[in-house]
Order: sequence, then C-alpha cells, then structure tokens
Amino acid sequence: MLKTERWAFILKTVNRNGTVSLRDLEQQLHVSRMTLRRDVNEMAEKGQLIRIRGGAQSVHQQGHELARRSKTTLNLPAKRAIAKVAVNRIQPNATIYIGPGTTLERMSEFFVTRNVRIVTSSLPVFNAFRHLKVRDLVMVGGFYREMSDTFIGSIANEMIQKLNFQASFISLNGLADERLMTANSAEGELQRLALEHAQQRIVLADASKFERNDFYTFYALARIDELITDSNLSPELQKKYQQLTALTVAPPLT
Repeated sequence: MLKTERWAFILKTVNRNGTVSLRDLEQQLHVSRMTLRRDVNEMAEKGQLIRIRGGAQSVHQQGHELARRSKTTLNLPAKRAIAKVAVNRIQPNATIYIGPGTTLERMSEFFVTRNVRIVTSSLPVFNAFRHLKVRDLVMVGGFYREMSDTFIGSIANEMIQKLNFQASFISLNGLADERLMTANSAEGELQRLALEHAQQRIVLADASKFERNDFYTFYALARIDELITDSNLSPELQKKYQQLTALTVAPPLT
C-alpha cells in the first residue's frame, strides 16, 4: 500500500472514530507497527492528527471543539496556501464577507486589493484587516463567543440579512456526505445567512476537514461555487470532490 493511501485511511478512520490504535491499524492495513508509528508522527507534525500513546486522536473530535487559540498553528502551511488562492478571488470594489476561522485570518497576509468593503463577525479577522486600510471594514455585532472569538446570535443574524455580498468566504469544521458542518448551531446559522446573501460562495477547508462529521450541518456542498483545499488532500478524495463541486487545490507555498 502506498504511503498516500495509508495516510488517507488513517485520517478517515481517526476522524470517523475520534481515536485509533496502532494495533487496529496494523491489523487493518497489514503494515508493520514501526511504519505506522512513523506515519502517525509525520501526520502529527503536519497537524492532521494528534499523536497519543499507542495511537492517534482526531484534531477535532465531534463534540470536542478546539478553541481558536489551539488551532492557530495547526496545518499552518496548508492554511496559508489556501488563503493565498482565496485572495485572488476578490474583485476590486467588491463587498465581501469573511467568516471566522484561522484559515480565513491568513487571507490578510496576501491581501493586495485595498478598494473593497469587508464585513466580518470574527474579531481576529477584523484585527488582521484593520491595519490594511481597506475602503470599509464592518464588524458584525452580537453575542460574543469566546471559543471561536466571533459574534453570533439574533443581532448578528439580523444584520447579515440586510446585507449583500459579491462573495462570502467561510470555513468549516467538517465536510462529509456533501454536508458542511460546524460545532455550534448559532455560528452555523450565521454562516448560512452569509452564504445565502452572496453571489459567490467560497469555502476554505484544509485536508484535515474532509470526511469528518461535526455537530451542526449548515449548508449543502452542492450549493457552493468553489471549494479551496491544500495539496495534502489524497488523490482519491481530490477525485471524489472534483465530481461534486468546483475543487481548487492550492499549491504549496515556496
């Protein structure tokens, strides 16, 4: 079995079950434990899973949401590569929504177009862009959710419903069975509204988010205009999702 095939199987298994033991992987893949331990170590270094004694744990187990501060360094090269591609989708004079998420925060690093209006519910996104002197920067208010450093609730929803965007850029916690999922229903509802009020609906998701379930489904993959991911996504999953949506694989940054 090829290394890429092993990694795809390990990632799918750990994201589905939350944890997996080296013993179980050894029995299922018929590969030496030494090889599997090396695979898990390398995958942990890339932020695709968490190495634990005797096996591995999902970076984001369903029902166990990681705080934003714990995500900032996970899969960082992949997130930056995705963000660079996403920035190229922004047209001059556009009004865009940028949702919460550590991948979306990275868009500010590659931002060139200044003549845009940016709307966000994410405090870190707001702080990242306020130094760039864009045309307008709008912060959506509401109830503050510390876990994701974002504003949610009826006040935020009402504000988004009155706005229109040329493009909405959002991220997610899980993507499986053609469903976009997140850990919090109120946050998911705000994401849904931002997508509904956009002409272009663009989703940013690193490879670790694929084939993983989470608590709340907020949108259907079929309604997305583009899905941007990174080159760590296995060839098998790339082929699968190319048949379901407009998939863009961001090349690694040099």
